[in-house]
Amino acid sequence: MYSTDVLECYQGNLGLVHKVARNCHRRLQAIGAAMEFEDVVGEVRQSLIVAHASFDPKQGFEFCTYFGRAAYNHMNRIAERVELERVENATYSIEEINAGRGENATPVEETISSDAMTPDEVLEAKQRQARALRMTERLSPVAQLIVEWLVNPPPELLAEITRHRAHAEVARNMGLARRSHAGLTMDFVSKMIGAATGLPAKTILNARREVQDVIDSL
Repeated sequence: MYSTDVLECYQGNLGLVHKVARNCHRRLQAIGAAMEFEDVVGEVRQSLIVAHASFDPKQGFEFCTYFGRAAYNHMNRIAERVELERVENATYSIEEINAGRGENATPVEETISSDAMTPDEVLEAKQRQARALRMTERLSPVAQLIVEWLVNPPPELLAEITRHRAHAEVARNMGLARRSHAGLTMDFVSKMIGAATGLPAKTILNARREVQDVIDSL
């Protein structure tokens, strides 16, 4: 439910808050994040407050959908930070890695190709990833949704891509010159988000520019 009063809105969506929190807490536990359920509820509650402040009922979609997507995006970014920190803090020696590979395994140093990334290149890649994560946190909800669909495309989007390609294949088999322009690109994802949400084309365009600015700055 939606109410212009944020407290009423929170109370009316309390069940959804706890449902989202349970799902997110399970994911965080699965990756070994030391985050209590009550803390996850607090993060989801904060997402509701932020979503309430930016929600526009005139856009034509339900608040629960808008809030749910924003909350999952927020918690996904927390999970990504946890995983990134784990990678950055994981320091193993060659001896430690070989010790866990068994007596008959090929020494790991022999499996590293000559064109493997240097330590400086690994550090630079990690820094770019961390910088990108920080920048995406400042994106608008629509721009964040574009990024989310590019990184974790929903099944419906993948099904739509498959449908487009199948139609193009049928047309080609009939001798018709037709190409499928459907693919996991920002252009296609933006169009699908526009169709799904009914948002104005200008809003989608501005969101695309936000995402492109982040990409260009990396």
